[in-house]
Amino acid sequence: MAKLLGRCHFLALAAVLSEWVLLGERFLIPLGCLIILGCYLFYKHVLLGFAFLAVTFLTSVSILLFLPSESSLNPSQTLFTGKINEIPKIDGNRLSFPYKLREGETVLLTYRLKSNKEKLSLSKRLKVGQHCVTPGQLSAPDPSSNFHAFDYKAYLLHQRIFWILEANKINSCRNTALTLYDHLKQYRQNMVYEVSQRYHPPVSEMINALVFGERMGMDQDVINAYQSLGIIHLLAVSGLHVGLIIGAFYLIALRLGFIREHIMIGLMVIIPIYIVLTGGAPSVIRAGLTAEAVIIGSLFKIKMNSLDIISFVCGVMVIFNPHFLYQLGFQLSFLVTFSILLSAPSVAKKYVSSLTRLVVITIIAQLASFPIVIYHFYELSLLSFLVNLIFIPLITYIVLPLAFVTFLTGHITASLSHGPAVMLNIILENAHRLLIALQKVPFTTLTFGSPPFGLLMMICLGAYLSLCLWEKAKGKRAVMFLVSFFIVTYFTCTVVNMLHSTGKVTFLDVGQGDSILIELPFHRGNILIDTGGILPFKKPEWERKAHPFEVGRDVVLHELKAKGISQIDMLILTHRDYDHIGGFKSLAGKIKIRQIVISDYFQVEKKEEQLFQRAAKKGTKIKRVRAGDILKFGDYQFSVISPMDGMEDSNNDSLVVLTDLGGVSWLFTGDLEKEGEMNILTHYRHLPVDILKVGHHGSKTSTTEDWLDELRPKVAIVSVGKRNRYGHPSPEVLDRLENRQMKIIRTDKNGAVQFSFNKKGLIDVKTVKSAN
Repeated sequence: MAKLLGRCHFLALAAVLSEWVLLGERFLIPLGCLIILGCYLFYKHVLLGFAFLAVTFLTSVSILLFLPSESSLNPSQTLFTGKINEIPKIDGNRLSFPYKLREGETVLLTYRLKSNKEKLSLSKRLKVGQHCVTPGQLSAPDPSSNFHAFDYKAYLLHQRIFWILEANKINSCRNTALTLYDHLKQYRQNMVYEVSQRYHPPVSEMINALVFGERMGMDQDVINAYQSLGIIHLLAVSGLHVGLIIGAFYLIALRLGFIREHIMIGLMVIIPIYIVLTGGAPSVIRAGLTAEAVIIGSLFKIKMNSLDIISFVCGVMVIFNPHFLYQLGFQLSFLVTFSILLSAPSVAKKYVSSLTRLVVITIIAQLASFPIVIYHFYELSLLSFLVNLIFIPLITYIVLPLAFVTFLTGHITASLSHGPAVMLNIILENAHRLLIALQKVPFTTLTFGSPPFGLLMMICLGAYLSLCLWEKAKGKRAVMFLVSFFIVTYFTCTVVNMLHSTGKVTFLDVGQGDSILIELPFHRGNILIDTGGILPFKKPEWERKAHPFEVGRDVVLHELKAKGISQIDMLILTHRDYDHIGGFKSLAGKIKIRQIVISDYFQVEKKEEQLFQRAAKKGTKIKRVRAGDILKFGDYQFSVISPMDGMEDSNNDSLVVLTDLGGVSWLFTGDLEKEGEMNILTHYRHLPVDILKVGHHGSKTSTTEDWLDELRPKVAIVSVGKRNRYGHPSPEVLDRLENRQMKIIRTDKNGAVQFSFNKKGLIDVKTVKSAN
């Protein structure tokens, strides 16, 4: 038995690898590792070998039998009876919550609120655990439409959700047949609401985050600052919180005269309750199960070290719910905890000073989480290490205790909580002001991009080897091994990006708008044509979302980071329509832009003027061009063929660019319409065009017969929004393209499209739809 308990980390690894084989895309690598691990464990001890087989069998059964691979619902169903599974989320005029149907399957219910009165009513009336009868329609979640976009469909699948239920109305919701689990969830919901009503932000936000694990109402700028500076983990309920609850309960029970064994049994009951009250995130489940394992070991005199306990908990969680493995919180929680436990004896042996130990432990934690961080976020803040050193003790020893004291005293009487609340407010306002300021400090973020799978595996191996070298080294040399890993990894990723001999032209899916990214071979330059943008319609205050979708930030900037691009060498803004330049505000100040190119007829209004001035202060050059000008970029050149004369319609003032990339002729037309096309045909004959960006999203006022007959392109790209209000692309335009046997690629149907080229020509064309 001791031999088995002493190898729990191998068995946990077996569970993880088994799940990777069955659910992952690249199954050959984990399969090979799984076979090697099995052979090793059988070689070490037969009991370990059979334990390995048992774990892989249990994991496989859990996936194959208990995780549904497809829905059993009828898509035509229109009336649904079910139970509210989580706290309903209200953002602006949208209500949503997981809805467990009577059939046993969970869907995501969404509902468009009709008025502020209804919003206030439902926010008070809807409770977790209530049973409702709801009319509505089922629709399948949309998959990601850009190459590095967040895959919402996959995210829902990992929660075993196959459908979105668009409800027509929310009624007939009642508290019937509530379980103890439902009562606990309702208590949590009531407390979150009570805290939000009793205290002002940021106090209410931090209490809900640290006491109840609920960040739903937290200011998005603050969350972004925590995330970009690498301290988002401090907002997660984890072992620190569980330890605080256990310590408080133990001391109080001892004071009341309870014996140790009874206190332990009481803790075994309290811990699961606390897990439910804090939302059941992977980090708190890990901490809770770890505490349960320690208590059980203590009661039954079973000796297990911390490493074995955390490994056992990992295996149990993966077998119980294989989809945990795909949650970022699970990945970071276990990897960082495992690394710290593994290195703790060496840290205690090598370093006497508490401050030095904190520094080294922080470096180790960042090293362990580094591969996961760049895989998900593509970048790392240079200030992350310093910020962690400051904020770990601040949150641990000051903010967290104050949050608990404020909540508990406020639960007794409001007057008692006034003092702690004021102190907490002063600390948080200054701390968050500092974080937001640090986030804006220039040149403090390293962009790694989305590393290829092979490079990611090498980074993981490098992190492991760095820890091994650190363990053997002494003094400053040991720390240098850890620091040098980050430096070597950054330069490796940079060199890999620079060595790409192929260039790329990517038409991003920005909805009803344009944004085209051109990456020249060997990282010689990045050109962005337009930035997309969603026209902001005026809405009543109650309809506004806390964190509305922004094309520039959530699509364009995200894709640039994923590609490892930290600088735009030339930003071409074709004309001033919002669906072409609206995303610029999210790029200005967030990424270095060397040059902005606009036409002589680009009318800069006050809103844009401030953005241009901000960019100019950061060293961006503004260049105006007109037909006949040539934009040279190394061996490449971009010929401006329009506009020639200013027109009343800004669409026909679009900056039209002709270029040759990989021996293929490209024409980027902005929102050019019939008059602009005719103007070009009058001045230019025999335009060699292979790939045409169709003007004005395929509007019937563009892409005329004469235009197509003159250009004779082989491929037509239509950048257009799905189910847009303008009816683009026009059926007439599509007929014209089809009659000329052109290959038509639409971003609303195919998602983003990427062309790869080298000196010899095009070597690959792929769309998000084909990639999926």
